[in-house]
Amino acid sequence: MEHFALTLTRPGQSRGDLEGVHKGRYDAPLTDLGRTQALALAQDWTQRSATFDAIICSRTGRPLGEALPVPGPAGS
Repeated sequence: MEHFALTLTRPGQSRGDLEGVHKGRYDAPLTDLGRTQALALAQDWTQRSATFDAIICSRTGRPLGEALPVPGPAGS
């Protein structure tokens, strides 16, 4: 039987969190804390040599920005 892992994450803090706005396709940018949270998670995965074959996220700016520092397959 083939083994696979599924990793789910929550987004870092966004301006929408601070404003109490959570509706529709409002692409609230990350706060400084949110950027720090996203980078810390990526750094943790890097330290543990975690890699991912695929990243699936919304096409809006915030999720794409959070996905960029995530380690990909070896050699990428």
